[in-house]
Amino acid sequence: MKTITLYMSQLFISRFLLILLGVTAMVLTLDLFIYGEEVAASRPGDPYALLTYAALSTPGIISKFYSLVVLLAILLALTELSRHNELIVIWSAGASQIQIFFALAPLALLLGLGHFLIDDQMAPRTSAVLFDWGVGKFSSARYQRDLDAPVWMKSGSDIVRAGQQDENTDVLKDIIIFRRAKDGRLTEQIEARRAQRQNDHWQLQEVRIYSGENGEVIQMPDMVYYGSLRSAISGRDKGDPGEMSLSQLFYFSQNAGFGVRPAYVYETWAHKRLTTLLTGLLALLIAIPIAHSFRRGGGFGILFLFGIAIGFAYFIYAGVTLALGQGGILPPLMAGWLAPITLLSVSGMVALQFESS
Repeated sequence: MKTITLYMSQLFISRFLLILLGVTAMVLTLDLFIYGEEVAASRPGDPYALLTYAALSTPGIISKFYSLVVLLAILLALTELSRHNELIVIWSAGASQIQIFFALAPLALLLGLGHFLIDDQMAPRTSAVLFDWGVGKFSSARYQRDLDAPVWMKSGSDIVRAGQQDENTDVLKDIIIFRRAKDGRLTEQIEARRAQRQNDHWQLQEVRIYSGENGEVIQMPDMVYYGSLRSAISGRDKGDPGEMSLSQLFYFSQNAGFGVRPAYVYETWAHKRLTTLLTGLLALLIAIPIAHSFRRGGGFGILFLFGIAIGFAYFIYAGVTLALGQGGILPPLMAGWLAPITLLSVSGMVALQFESS
């Protein structure tokens, strides 16, 4: 079994690297063909402008096609084994679907970890640089955000509006705090020219307090606010959950989305991001039961096409559950994990059916 595992792993990883390189090169070439002139014009006299843009765009391209490449790689490896009748030998040697799955699981987990790191660390960082550069697709209206727009935050039942922000993320300017009772009734409005974060509280300066009960106005040079506000710098400059790290997603969900999107959108994407760790395992769950159905040899073309069809059906299903989670129709936990659990259940039933037959 060790020999079979090494042979299949080598076949799997070589196809993965080859397909990943080919897909990335093709998409990057098209991207440079479309935006190359704009990129070069944005940095006149810089001979490395296109190279820099290509390097920064590569993680995002890999992130977008990684799952598909993993699936294509395992299907192509199994198709080649079927074409040379090697699958017959493997199944005839007594190898079961479960044994093959667990034999390839370490490699699949390694590929899943790679997907997670690219999605969670590399792609968000390079996207942030491209956003600041403002070239290519990052020059479109989708990525143009009004940096002077106010940021809305929530602290318990209080609603907070910050009009400006300092480069120091612990400083807010032109802040208004709408203090509310549990029934939502406005009890007090606090305005301050500046708010400085200090450990577990905010120090407000040049304060004016309006009473919601009698309209009385109180002015004071400073006061302490113990609301659970956190810095809002990322809430203003970002907001697209697909381009955020897991820590940023949790950060947004814990702070009610900073008024950019509802908190459940970021919670859904956080669970979705965690499922990238299972990318390789999910590809195995799709491919191995299909390959076992061709254990008598032949039909390797059908094997590949059937695997692609099942894979795309899964991607569509996962996309639908993600959309339902972003729309608040499904709970974030269910929206993120429903598709992988469904695939695991179906593949498990298929494997048990074949093993018992």
